Amino acid sequence: PLVLQESTVERAERPLHPAAKVMRNPNDVMTTDVFRELVMARAILFGNGYSWIDRTENTRRPQSLWPLWPQDTWPVYDENKRLFVRTKLMDREHFIPYEDVLDIKSGLSSDGVHGYGILETQKDSIAHGLAARKHGSSNYKNSGRIPVVLKTMRPMGADERREFRSDWRQMHSGADSSGNVAILPPGMDPSMLGMNNEEAQWLEDRKFSIVEAAQSLQMPPFKLGAMDAPLQKNIEEQQREARPGAS
Repeated sequence: PLVLQESTVERAERPLHPAAKVMRNPNDVMTTDVFRELVMARAILFGNGYSWIDRTENTRRPQSLWPLWPQDTWPVYDENKRLFVRTKLMDREHFIPYEDVLDIKSGLSSDGVHGYGILETQKDSIAHGLAARKHGSSNYKNSGRIPVVLKTMRPMGADERREFRSDWRQMHSGADSSGNVAILPPGMDPSMLGMNNEEAQWLEDRKFSIVEAAQSLQMPPFKLGAMDAPLQKNIEEQQREARPGAS
């Protein structure tokens, strides 16, 4: 639960404060869990989780919170160096004073305002993981077979090569064709290209991608399901290190 406390030594709880009420019921269409998960997801992915603080007209007390789309929202300064958030609402551009914006950052920032999300800081790692997954999918589609080249001393015309390639693919591609025996014409020899999954250490690479993602999020790998990695500490100890002061 999210608890609002006074910024005093006693740190007394203020459950009836307008800000506490807004956090328990951010708006008319979102529960507090949905709102918090949405804002945190945007902060992690894009660097900033922006929300517009809708205030009452007279007392200026917060009455609702509305998430802003991060790709259409960014901080700007006016000529007096006052900070605003520039965003688009209903296809119109708006400048919202920064004091009317709830800004949850990812923790990485070069100026204290603009946050860096993992889509920006880990784009190479994400691309590598997607490429590894695509490789594994292609490998399964071909029943684990690596590319093959067929060599022949007899000249073959373009139509003959095309027909032979089509027949070969139909006979030996896909999971349903696993185990089919290849019969080659006289004088034709096969040569293998590339590496199989074991040689490419595909499983080890996939596991490392999970560990690397956990490191970018500053959380222990077991939180993302990396349970079989060599661990020198048990899960309880990793949890304490990830959250200092937590019991």
